[in-house]
Amino acid sequence: STSGQVDPELMFYLRARGIPEAEARALLISSFAGEVVETVEHEGMREAFLAEVGTWLEEGGS
Repeated sequence: STSGQVDPELMFYLRARGIPEAEARALLISSFAGEVVETVEHEGMREAFLAEVGTWLEEGGS
């Protein structure tokens, strides 16, 4: 999928199971961010990045 877009098939899968669109999008973004952040070796930086992603998602992800 292109940068900035979530996989439509994954969105469909989550939405078909009753997960609201905003929550489904947040789950997918959080999952992707988690995979990327796992590559950061410094534990403090990993935690800071995950906290920033969480805050960004809570604020609407824009």
